[in-house]
Amino acid sequence: MSRGLLGPLAAVALGGAAAGAGVWFVGDYLFAGAAGVCVAVSVGLLVYIQRHYPHRTTGEGWRDGRWAGLSVGVVNLAALVGLATVEPSPATLAGAQMLVILAGLVGYLAGSLAEMERDSAGDAASGSRSTPADD
Repeated sequence: MSRGLLGPLAAVALGGAAAGAGVWFVGDYLFAGAAGVCVAVSVGLLVYIQRHYPHRTTGEGWRDGRWAGLSVGVVNLAALVGLATVEPSPATLAGAQMLVILAGLVGYLAGSLAEMERDSAGDAASGSRSTPADD
């Protein structure tokens, strides 16, 4: 099997596992499917970033970390505190909290990737070029 297929297959497998777990815990197929899509897209984006921008995966200290921390903090606040007043069953509430956190992760990863692509386009225009990881 090609290493290029390993990441997407892992993303689909983990997304399917998350959807299956969601059906088992919450019992709602659409809800579980949304969680599965969030997991699959998150894993797919993480694999893509690791392959194409390996030099950008560790962050750049406080300048990068403060914005990442802000986005993670706001999403977790919405998921864990904002949904705490909702009156569904405990399993449905836990599922809703996880779905909000996963959707926030997808948003953060997509925004990070957009910035990396923008930097890469600027580097290409200026003549410097980073090479993707060879895996």
